[in-house]
Amino acid sequence: MTTPTFPALATTDLPLTTAIAGTSIGHPRFLQLLNDSTAAGTIANVTHTELKQHFNRAIETLWEKHVSAPYFHGQGDQGTTPRELLDFYYGDSTALHRIEATLRKVNACDIQHPAVDAMRQVLTEFVPIAQRLAFLKEHIVKRPVKSQEEREAEQRFVPTPAMPGVVLQMWQEIAKVTERNKQQVVEYFTKEYARRLDFFMSASPTLREKLVRDPENRAAVRAGTAPRSSPHEDYALKPDFKAELVALAEKEAAELREAFISKVVRKLAPIVEAKGNLASVTEVSNTIQVGRLSGMLAIAFTDGSRFVVDNNLVYSSSVRNREFMRFPLTFHDVILADGSRMKKPSEERMHSIFCAAGEPVQVDQEDDTDCEEAEHGSSPRG
Repeated sequence: MTTPTFPALATTDLPLTTAIAGTSIGHPRFLQLLNDSTAAGTIANVTHTELKQHFNRAIETLWEKHVSAPYFHGQGDQGTTPRELLDFYYGDSTALHRIEATLRKVNACDIQHPAVDAMRQVLTEFVPIAQRLAFLKEHIVKRPVKSQEEREAEQRFVPTPAMPGVVLQMWQEIAKVTERNKQQVVEYFTKEYARRLDFFMSASPTLREKLVRDPENRAAVRAGTAPRSSPHEDYALKPDFKAELVALAEKEAAELREAFISKVVRKLAPIVEAKGNLASVTEVSNTIQVGRLSGMLAIAFTDGSRFVVDNNLVYSSSVRNREFMRFPLTFHDVILADGSRMKKPSEERMHSIFCAAGEPVQVDQEDDTDCEEAEHGSSPRG
């Protein structure tokens, strides 16, 4: 079988992608990595996965900018998009492995509309990328097996879990901080479910079948419509569908808040327990954004040490395009008991330096020499 020859892709070959490259500092590296791997004819599995993730995000961004926003979100076309095109739009995938098949359907579409031209333009640009990734998929090589020393060196720091009493204390403190924002989260989810239900009820039967495959749409439909006796029966709104959507939003918000608090407590409780002299947990700022709960907490101790944590909730997608939540938490403005500022406050350094610097001095009362050294010397391990 003849091995296909792929010329190196230049930025001029990908005008749409290059135009948005400014939003991704890693784009030039990924494009070069794609060219180098294609020329070599081999690629590590982890590298292939990274390339797929990067270019899938790129096509999602371009699809949103050139297709979804102007023609399907009612922003530029004033709702004049043909119903047949709506069915087509919601029924086809833009994932890289489906690019060529979707493009064939677009080219065969007999609807004359700017949205079709925009679809064709985006898909055509990604065909050469999809072809190269498909080729590389057949030439994936396994990574070399790492030694025990290498595996141990890569192990992440894992603190000792805190005792239940400290966990409960921190849970109550963080719950107080997030209580004021709980209703904002409920209101956001209620509006989102109402929007999905409204769009579903106004859609054609064909489009409804496709929309209901989405779990968020399905949840809104189940909450807001009456049970049907058969698949052929038309959908009808419940008399109290608004209250049902609010109840669904409250349940979603409660689960979201619980997961958020759990992650923050799991990070902070071991530090609080190691210090043993918590003074206060106060809110610096806590605002609700679309799809994200974020906040900054100031943690102070009776010995004068303190720090600020910035915690967020973000949605990510796995390599299988499954959505999941992450809660990045970072430490800032870390001040030790002696007033000095701690640099590079990673979680591991918070335990090895911040907590250790706050430990009480252990003095042997029967040894005057040790007592004098402890009184005039530097703090232990500090």
